[in-house]
Amino acid sequence: MNENIKLNILKADSQFEEKDFYIWCQDVILEIEEAWSCKDIDLLKSYETKELFIIHQEQLKNMVERHVQNIVKDIDVKKIDIVGYESKNDMDCIETHVELALIDYYQSLDSHEILQGSQIKKRSVKYRIVFVKDRNMVSNGFQTLRSLNVCPYCGAPIDLKKSNHCEYCQRDIHARQSCYKINELEILTLI
Repeated sequence: MNENIKLNILKADSQFEEKDFYIWCQDVILEIEEAWSCKDIDLLKSYETKELFIIHQEQLKNMVERHVQNIVKDIDVKKIDIVGYESKNDMDCIETHVELALIDYYQSLDSHEILQGSQIKKRSVKYRIVFVKDRNMVSNGFQTLRSLNVCPYCGAPIDLKKSNHCEYCQRDIHARQSCYKINELEILTLI
């Protein structure tokens, strides 16, 4: 990230930590890709603005109606760059470019036939992702799975390297909380 962008972000959000943002961003990207494959609409809702969520909800509904599933797996986050910042409509907007390598294919739910893509060949994809937060809101940091050692629901000790499920209260743990949400998600290149 260039120094001007960094200064502008820090002016708007004095609690912003670049390193923590990158770790949080990687965790969120991995989780939304998995949520997309599993059609976990509730999880998507927690990371996206209302406008983007409505678009994704319609896309998933369309796939269900056509009996098609988009499988995304074996995701490697290769690079995350913060390429822009602006304040507009009372929102702080951080623009990123994210490069991934992943398995990505569409499959018929009825016949299990591969309709598009490959089950074995990784594809390279570059996304433009814009994260936003209300500019009057002070950042609450970027909580990641790597920083959590107790369950946020019951306080029991957890080891998220083994499981993202609390053995004591039986809840799944999605620890990537922040006041930032994904507002725009666009594929720039797909190879």
